[in-house]
Amino acid sequence: MARAEIWEGCCVIRFSDQGDGIRSDWIDKIFDEFAIRSIMHHQKGRGLSLAISKYIMELHDGTIHAESTPGNGATFILRVRAIITSHFWRSDSG
Repeated sequence: MARAEIWEGCCVIRFSDQGDGIRSDWIDKIFDEFAIRSIMHHQKGRGLSLAISKYIMELHDGTIHAESTPGNGATFILRVRAIITSHFWRSDSG
């Protein structure tokens, strides 16, 4: 599931799944380069995806973090400053 909202001047995007979740001792490490490669159920890739995601968010003065309860999936939360102009919200209906 994905959800986006504007909150306190930021665009907040949440991606949730209903997988195995992330153990509490891993939640602070998953954004480190190559760390996720050691997680048992992670089979593909090199373990850089979340590290790259964090780097991209930081380049845009944003943040990314995860919340999880093992057995109940995980939610990844991206937050970046929203730049909204009246042109963005203009209605074409008249």
